[in-house]
Amino acid sequence: MNKELKTSHPEPLQFNYKSMTEKDLTIEIGDEIQKRDLCITLEENETPREYTEGLANDFLDYIDLDYKAIKKLQKEKNDFWNDKTPSGQYFCDVICEWADSNVDIYYQDMYKHLDTFSFYTDEAIENGLCDLKGGLTGILQAGQYEYYSQLGSAILEVLKTL
Repeated sequence: MNKELKTSHPEPLQFNYKSMTEKDLTIEIGDEIQKRDLCITLEENETPREYTEGLANDFLDYIDLDYKAIKKLQKEKNDFWNDKTPSGQYFCDVICEWADSNVDIYYQDMYKHLDTFSFYTDEAIENGLCDLKGGLTGILQAGQYEYYSQLGSAILEVLKTL
């Protein structure tokens, strides 16, 4: 799998959040994730877009931020990127925790998803995020962590530009 690293931020998105519904938000997040080539699937009965939009909704639930709270923060013209979530965590820190909570812990699952995360595993190695002497398990987990961190960042970037 040969992909370019998608770490640069694209042009800010122009949303009219006042007229958006929660479904529109999910679609916008899905569009941004697809644009950054972050769509994957671990389920046979879902498309990569559907699966990744589900992850995005899981992320919003995890940070305890619903659509109404996003609108409220935007009305206050807050740069909530550096603010705290309703549960008191910094938005930037919650990405790490959410990414960590999604990493496989069972060998069977890690090896089953090996192909899905291979690009991100290579990227984690290149970025020095894992100790190559630490064994294959840590390397595979670092690849998954890299993917989920990028996905969380993309979701927050969409929320930031509403």
